[in-house]
Parts: sequence; C-alpha cells; structure tokens
Amino acid sequence: RHHPQRLFLRTAREGLLRSTDAGATWQRTTAAFLGGAGLPWFVDVDPDHPGVLLSGNMNTGVYRSADDGATWRNVLSEPTAVLLRSPADSRVVFATSALGAPLRRSDDGGTTWTPAGPNPPELWRVQTVVPDPHRSDVLYMGGAVLHRSEDGSQIGGAIFRSEDSGATWQHVFSQVDTWIWAVAVDPWRPEVLYAGSGG
Repeated sequence: RHHPQRLFLRTAREGLLRSTDAGATWQRTTAAFLGGAGLPWFVDVDPDHPGVLLSGNMNTGVYRSADDGATWRNVLSEPTAVLLRSPADSRVVFATSALGAPLRRSDDGGTTWTPAGPNPPELWRVQTVVPDPHRSDVLYMGGAVLHRSEDGSQIGGAIFRSEDSGATWQHVFSQVDTWIWAVAVDPWRPEVLYAGSGG
C-alpha cells in the first residue's frame, strides 16, 4: 500500500527524518546506525513495498529497514556513496562507493548483495551510476579519469556504458579538465544522454 503523505528527509544534524502528514511535522527515525557518521548520502523507498527503506553513507555501508525506519539491519558493510534501483524491476538494486569499489547488485530488494562486475579500470572516482529506463540490463557510470600526456597527468571526466548489468563496460565519452557528476537518459529517446560536469 502506498502512502502519499509519507516523506523522508536527509539532514546533516538530525539524521533521517520521517513525516506522515506531507511535511507538516517531522520525527526522527531510529537510524542509530549513522552514529556520528553524519548525513545519510541516500534514502531509497521500495516502490512496491513502501515500508522498506535503504539508507547509509560512505562510513556505514547500506542498512535496510522493513518498518518505515523504526529498526535497521546492515545488509552491505562496504562504504557506499551511490545507490540506485532499476526502474524496470524494483527488486534489482545497485550500489557502489565513490572510490572505486566494484559495483554490487541485489536481486531481492537490497536484502542480499553480490558483485556485479569490476568497474571500468580507467575510472578513478565514481560519481554517478544510472539505469537506462528503456532497458533493464543497461547502466551508465560516470566520474573522474586520469588522462596521461607528454605534459603530465590531468584529471578529466568520462562516461561508460554496460549492456550486461555491470559485468562489462564500454567507453562512451570523455573530456579533460572537469569530472562527470551526473548522467541522465532521455525518457523518450534512449539514444540521447545528458551529462553534468564540474570540478
């Protein structure tokens, strides 16, 4: 059952907050796993099971709640900066850290995790991983790469594409001077990508 009045808010000082009245009032969830780790980097609500949440950050890994944040259980201990759920199958969830840890995949809504495959070796820092809304096995990964030249090394950005749910990757795009911070797939034209850069 969906609850349109229920909202969740990430905060640096109060941790993860929950509202059951569309934001009129807020209560702290018992996200004790955060401890002094600060801001939850991500909060994911299962669209088919709204009481199920995934949250955490680079210090905590991934924690799962099945009761709207009342209690939490650690399901992935590795540092995690990016978490995404497949729009084609809500049971499929991917997670990775910013600093090169391999992409992890869950096929049961975040309860258990297995390696999806190695990240692109050229990618020095992962900033984003996004699914293709048109194909469940296609992912895009963007971030920072190290360009080497006769003048020395220079950090730039790159985008990679996987057609097998992260098992292998192919280079799509690269640039010098700035990182890739965000990637989006056009919802009507699957051959069109948008990228945001900076740094």
